[in-house]
Amino acid sequence: MDDVPVTSSQAWRGVGDSSASRPCLNMGKRRFLSLLALSLLLLLLNCWKPLHGDEEPYLTFATHIAEHPGDPYGFYFKGPVPANHLLAPPVMLYWCALGIRLFGIQPLLWKLWLLPFSLMLVFALHSLFRRFCQGLEMPLVWLSVLSPTMLPTFNLMLDAPALALSLTAVVLFLRASERGSVLLAALAGLIAGVATQTKYTAFLAPVVILLSGQSFRRVRLSLLAAGIALVLFLGWEFVTAQLYGESHFLHSFRGQSHSLVRPLHLVVPLVGILGGVAPVVGLVGLSALGLSRRVLLASGVAIALGYVLIVFIPDRNAEVLRSPVVQRTWISLNSLVFGALGLAVCGVAVLTAWRLVRGPREQSSTERDQDIAPARADYFVVLWLGLEVASYFALSPFPGVRRVLGLVVVGTLMVGRLAARTCQFGPRRALVNGLALGNIVLGLGLHAVELWDVRAERVAVRQVARLLRQKPPGMTVWFHVETWGGFAVYSQWAGLRRFQGYGEPQPCPGDWVAVMYRPALRPRQLASWGERIAQVEVHDFLPLRTVPSYWNGRTAVEHHEGPRALVDVYRLP
Repeated sequence: MDDVPVTSSQAWRGVGDSSASRPCLNMGKRRFLSLLALSLLLLLLNCWKPLHGDEEPYLTFATHIAEHPGDPYGFYFKGPVPANHLLAPPVMLYWCALGIRLFGIQPLLWKLWLLPFSLMLVFALHSLFRRFCQGLEMPLVWLSVLSPTMLPTFNLMLDAPALALSLTAVVLFLRASERGSVLLAALAGLIAGVATQTKYTAFLAPVVILLSGQSFRRVRLSLLAAGIALVLFLGWEFVTAQLYGESHFLHSFRGQSHSLVRPLHLVVPLVGILGGVAPVVGLVGLSALGLSRRVLLASGVAIALGYVLIVFIPDRNAEVLRSPVVQRTWISLNSLVFGALGLAVCGVAVLTAWRLVRGPREQSSTERDQDIAPARADYFVVLWLGLEVASYFALSPFPGVRRVLGLVVVGTLMVGRLAARTCQFGPRRALVNGLALGNIVLGLGLHAVELWDVRAERVAVRQVARLLRQKPPGMTVWFHVETWGGFAVYSQWAGLRRFQGYGEPQPCPGDWVAVMYRPALRPRQLASWGERIAQVEVHDFLPLRTVPSYWNGRTAVEHHEGPRALVDVYRLP
């Protein structure tokens, strides 16, 4: 399809009328400051969070790169495993390595070093909402950034930076489409290529650019941008193949399961996760579909009641259905509540998509200025959401909240587009603002729970360090942890050595080893730990937990009882 010129009107900007342009400039300045404040708030809410999860292995890579920038994978990771065999694309590793070179061992400053990604994420979201949901862009931006999906997942892992780069690439290409700018299209392709080497799930960004080119008649520009992204991606893989004998991506791709059955195991967790992190997005969709305020109030009460049940019903009373054969819970209160909410969210998304592609359409002022038929924008947003769903099933090795980041963002974009037609004025507009505030409260609540979860690992290390003051002089103390996380980082900083159970160095008889696990994740017992000489327990008052469910689970949050972290200290035989 040939590219066509895009017309542009400047009447809405008040050009030539100083009295009209001055309020517009003031509004633009206030909006810019609001978005800047939101970017800083997102950053500050996460910079105090202790290190946890996949931050530990990525910081191991970054520490090596800080010392050997030309040899990113030239070491062995935790034993006889070449670093090139661990899934860790280079962009965030190099960015963190630069932070390590600048600030040293300062986790707080490492988190503040994420400011460019915070700015890109917030301003890209605002640009998308302003383009497709004009009039509701500010409440939708706040709803998305401080949401239960986004707020707890903004950290030194790869997911949020990859999303920020991907959305920025799409925004730049949409602007290139408006102006017919080859330079902007090339820049969009460059950033999309960087996104793919931040996290491989960002392969979706060039595909969305191609979809945008087809939807808005800028096919040639989209081919240019996608081609640049592909060349950049292949160029880095060629470098790794030359340095280490094989492409980093191809090794990881071969190591993944490609069974047709695997996506089936992701269906139920997707529903449960969406029920936990996106119920308010479903309420925005109900409002956009025109349902009465009574229905919305009843739905909001049902969501709140579901969370209340999860908080107050103990585990012993939360089992709904149990397998008599394998003695395992099939259906729990947690899965029942969030499964029902997730099905409702999915149903609202389907109805919203149907209304967009089949219902009456109204052209926004932005689309009139850009001579874009609303049908094209409607189909683009709906198809983009379809690509996000397909990407979740194709690229997710296991379920988790971070796997649905892009899906929830684009789902919000879709329901927001319909809401921009039906909820612009009066009580409906106030309702959207109220729902945005409710989603922020839910996001802050789950963020606080996750903060308490990851804090437990650092507290456990401090208690172990106090216990180790009793050890005999000259004896080595080791640590072992089943999963990656902050316990490994803080243990090494406290002077403990990692116990692998293989390779060098090996512990000696009589050495102590601290084995950390969470009650939800019992460790595999090695051949013989020896005599357990102490146990450290980290307790608190919160009846909820997000770890490990937030990063690798079927729902976003679970009821919690007992200690939040346990450390057994053994004397090796």
